[in-house]
Amino acid sequence: MRKILILVMVMICSSVALGDVGSEVATGKPLPVFILAGQSNMAGVQASTNKEKLSAELQKVNSDILFVEFWNAEFKPLAFKNRIGPELGFGTAMANAVGGKIGIIKLANGGTSIKQHWNPDPDLYNKEKGVGVLYKRLLDYVKAVKLKNPNIEIVGMVWMQGEADSRYHAKTIDDYKGRLEKLIAGYRKAWDVPDMPFVCGRVNPPNWPYQTQVRTAQETISVKNYAWVDCDGFELGGDNLHFTIDGQVAMGKSFAQSMLKLMNQ
Repeated sequence: MRKILILVMVMICSSVALGDVGSEVATGKPLPVFILAGQSNMAGVQASTNKEKLSAELQKVNSDILFVEFWNAEFKPLAFKNRIGPELGFGTAMANAVGGKIGIIKLANGGTSIKQHWNPDPDLYNKEKGVGVLYKRLLDYVKAVKLKNPNIEIVGMVWMQGEADSRYHAKTIDDYKGRLEKLIAGYRKAWDVPDMPFVCGRVNPPNWPYQTQVRTAQETISVKNYAWVDCDGFELGGDNLHFTIDGQVAMGKSFAQSMLKLMNQ
């Protein structure tokens, strides 16, 4: 994985030499891109009335973080918007750590489960029943983004999902663990990144029936180049389920720290 980090540093330094890319990915060395996916705590929090809680650095448009979010396929510098997810803290920390440009592709949908919407088993895919639809949608989305921006390279993935399974589906640890391991393997194969670093946020739902099973599954994933982040200390809103803007920023920074450790192993 140290070779991956060195490669990312080379790609980033090359993109810096090319200057600001504006709304397009520059030519030259590929832009290193991270995938962010999951459900509502990846989608983010409404933040239009909480802008003052962000530091000046986080409020400004950051041309070192190039961002696309489903449906869009055109990379643009990350800017403060009405909904803030972990991409703000993650992107800022990653760009600062490596000293140059990175890309982020994000797809998140609230209330979705790995048993149904993100199910990675191709034999169970059922568009009408919604089984596997988001798993496939992310594959198709990344393909579309790469077609429009061929000069990018997928180098890592961050996953914040599991609340829905904690409430309804994960009756055993393997109900969640087996599916997440298949999801990781599937995306690594599809993007031709066999050792792709994968960071998972451990969910912290409000004492739902299968919370222990999901949290234990996320802690015990056995695939290589995997790390989980303890999200228990990040600030939650009044529903004790969704992170505040401060919680989102802190969570994103922790994701970046874990990602950098995996890339440097």
